[in-house]
Amino acid sequence: NASERKLFFNTNTAMVFHGSRSCNIYGIVKESFRFPSELVGVTINGAAIGPGTYMADDVKKSCGYCSHSRANWVSGGGIQGRHSFMFVCDVVYGNSYMAPECYGYSKPPSGHHSVFAKGGYTKTTWTSARLASNGRLANNEWVVYQKGRIEIRYLAEITW
Repeated sequence: NASERKLFFNTNTAMVFHGSRSCNIYGIVKESFRFPSELVGVTINGAAIGPGTYMADDVKKSCGYCSHSRANWVSGGGIQGRHSFMFVCDVVYGNSYMAPECYGYSKPPSGHHSVFAKGGYTKTTWTSARLASNGRLANNEWVVYQKGRIEIRYLAEITW
């Protein structure tokens, strides 16, 4: 409806993807997304923009963090007899800060609610990062650092 579209627009809310190792799915469904400081003994994959929860608007980026043999960024963490899992979430980004380069933010800069790393724009010197050209990230990714900004809409078990 029109009022919901206006609310999504005014709060910079988007439906985006989050891929995770299969062994993490139960905990996310049970307790929602937790931040790295809350995860004791859990493997953290990637943190180019700091310790937050990462989301992408391109499912291919998020697939790289799922448990499957062709994952770009993780290995292991699969569950026997199951495939990969992908979350589709509504995320309230608010006023996003566009990061000029990868940097370990612990929170967004003052006046902002999230950090946006724009594919083809945000610079990185990380050799493991998938690069577009000239040392820039290939994919868009957003990081939120505060609870209450992510609402799980769907959980899909996928295979490819």
